[in-house]
Amino acid sequence: MIQKIESIGPFFLELITVDSSAGITEVYTRMLSDDISLLPIINGGTKNNGLYRRKKIFEWLIKNPDKRLDTMDKEYFKENRLPEVDMQTSLQE
Repeated sequence: MIQKIESIGPFFLELITVDSSAGITEVYTRMLSDDISLLPIINGGTKNNGLYRRKKIFEWLIKNPDKRLDTMDKEYFKENRLPEVDMQTSLQE
């Protein structure tokens, strides 16, 4: 029997996202307060526009102790979006 992604729906957690208009300091603060390492960037509530990784921001902070995070262009930290799958996709796929 092939199980679909929708079959594990009851175990899903709320997806924590950030709008592309958010500043990088807001992004990092959200990651720390919610204890998450990846934060998807969602435009208009639906369009997957990339993601931020806490590790990348943290490494920049370590390498640049004399600089402020909010002076950096947030595009530097932005990464390609994660793939999206349909709820009817099999777990095996």
